[in-house]
Amino acid sequence: IGSAMSVGAAVCTSRSDFLARDFADGATILYQDPGDPAATGARLARWLARPDDLESLARAAGPVYDRGHTYAARVRDYMLPALARRDAGG
Repeated sequence: IGSAMSVGAAVCTSRSDFLARDFADGATILYQDPGDPAATGARLARWLARPDDLESLARAAGPVYDRGHTYAARVRDYMLPALARRDAGG
């Protein structure tokens, strides 16, 4: 997901709480139901018929990805605080 977003591609994936925290369905990502491939196919066909909207969705995801989902952001937000807690004895 991150690799696709980092190069400006639109992403369609299963919804997760982690992604839903930052990415809005239909605005910065497309969520699909893995149990309903027909609905996923129909939804993708509708989006592919609107390439300008799909491009806008992909473009809107970039800043969200850059702000909190790059390797550097994850180190900043998760690893450094964890190391600080460890070093503080907590």
